[in-house]
Amino acid sequence: MNKAQNSEDYILGQTYSISGMITAVKQNDSGRIEIEINNELKANISDFEELETLKAKAFEQGVFLSTVIATTPKVELECEAVFFEEEIEQQYH
Repeated sequence: MNKAQNSEDYILGQTYSISGMITAVKQNDSGRIEIEINNELKANISDFEELETLKAKAFEQGVFLSTVIATTPKVELECEAVFFEEEIEQQYH
């Protein structure tokens, strides 16, 4: 899993599985959800329907399957799937 934080660690258009936690959640005017991962990375989520679930799981360890859509001025991601630690553990038990 990728734990890179710097923009030079990411390639535009590539997909990464990023481990970390949600450190901020907000819904923008277009209805898309924006999250911040590890106080560093901005990620957009268009398919996640449960804003309250994301807020409730903030600060829980998870894996974010995300494609890089910008690297400057900060890394910006399109998050395709989110797997929280408890969901991952259930799959392996």
